[in-house]
Amino acid sequence: MNDSYFDGTFLQWLGWSLAVVAITLITGGLGYPWACCLFMEWETSHTIVNGKRLKFTGTGLELFKKYIVWFLLTFVTLGIYGFWMWIKVKRWTVEHTVFEYPSMDYQQAPVVQQQVNVAPQECASKKYVSNDDASVLSGPAPLILGIVISMVGIVYIAKSWAGLGIALLGILILIVGYLNQK
Repeated sequence: MNDSYFDGTFLQWLGWSLAVVAITLITGGLGYPWACCLFMEWETSHTIVNGKRLKFTGTGLELFKKYIVWFLLTFVTLGIYGFWMWIKVKRWTVEHTVFEYPSMDYQQAPVVQQQVNVAPQECASKKYVSNDDASVLSGPAPLILGIVISMVGIVYIAKSWAGLGIALLGILILIVGYLNQK
């Protein structure tokens, strides 16, 4: 029985692809590693392999550091190393892709229980107890931030071209916030 499939939609793919292009253009290419990681998070979160959902664990900062090294090696070798960059990116991506919930197919050593005196902590919401569940891009914050930045940009469009960039940044934040809610 093969329970492998992809449950993302075309509109989600289109939105994330446009977000990657916008981030890359707005940052002059420097934001591409972060945009790439956002796209990979979306893609892997919609990929199911043998009934298990995938999760992407890489960060934009890690990939940015790799890109600096890879581009320097490409420059030093007069472009020759560039032929290996695609493979390097693919390897890095696969190394940072795991199953969302690890398999329990292995034998685990018994856990020794010890009593620990810990004062219970209260939390406002169980949703934010785990760092895995909490994200800067979750909740209403990116939508509100996107609206505010877009409005500021629209006000400044009449004064300068920088306003257009600010408005586009706000729209980009809106798109990423909206797609992350899905």
